[in-house]
Amino acid sequence: MGRYSSDYDVPTFSDLPPWRQVAIALIIGIVLLWIFVIQPFIEWVKLNILLFSGILVIIIIILVWLYSLYQKQEAEKRMLEAKRNAERKVFEEQQRAKGLVSYTDFFGKEKWGKPEQIESWRKEDEKLTMINRVADAIRAYRPPKPLRDEYAYQMGLHGYLEHEFSGTQVEVQRGHSRPDLVIGDIAIEVKGPTDTMALQTVPDKAMRYMQKFKHLVVVLFEPQFNEGRYNEWLQGMKFKFPEVIVIRK
Repeated sequence: MGRYSSDYDVPTFSDLPPWRQVAIALIIGIVLLWIFVIQPFIEWVKLNILLFSGILVIIIIILVWLYSLYQKQEAEKRMLEAKRNAERKVFEEQQRAKGLVSYTDFFGKEKWGKPEQIESWRKEDEKLTMINRVADAIRAYRPPKPLRDEYAYQMGLHGYLEHEFSGTQVEVQRGHSRPDLVIGDIAIEVKGPTDTMALQTVPDKAMRYMQKFKHLVVVLFEPQFNEGRYNEWLQGMKFKFPEVIVIRK
């Protein structure tokens, strides 16, 4: 007898088209996922439904409590703000009834005063604004190179400040005081190159200049002093003359 044969061979998985291989693998994966993951999870949820329900209820209760607490705090804030506004309104009416006017000074503090007081405060604030502008301008100044002596530093700074403050003057005499530069009520003392001896002359001039001028700015060009000695000198200046501005270049 001859060997058994068939008209065609049964195809294997690898013989199938790629799309059929993917489809079969996907079906098998879904079935395995359902059998070993989804179905056991559903059964576990069914067994623990009471636990989940209790946890959910607790979470909802906590959220409701937190929201009510937040609403209560917001209501208290609104009530406090309304009370403050009402008190503020009464206070302002009382002040205006006295003929006083509100004014916010250079430091952001509100003050109430007569119109003539307001004008005086405004002038003081203008001076404070000016001294800060002058100090900032001096801090921004950079000599093109180290200069030969104090007079050269004085003239260089004068030329720079003259562009910003047209009223800058040189060595204005007031009594026995004659600062290097003057801008209104601001005296500017220039040192450079600044050695220990130059530092020692500053307190004496501060005592005299502050009797004739509202503000004093000390500018120290090209430091040539001992740092430890300078730090002690600076602390002493801050203690004795806290209103004097020292700028080290």
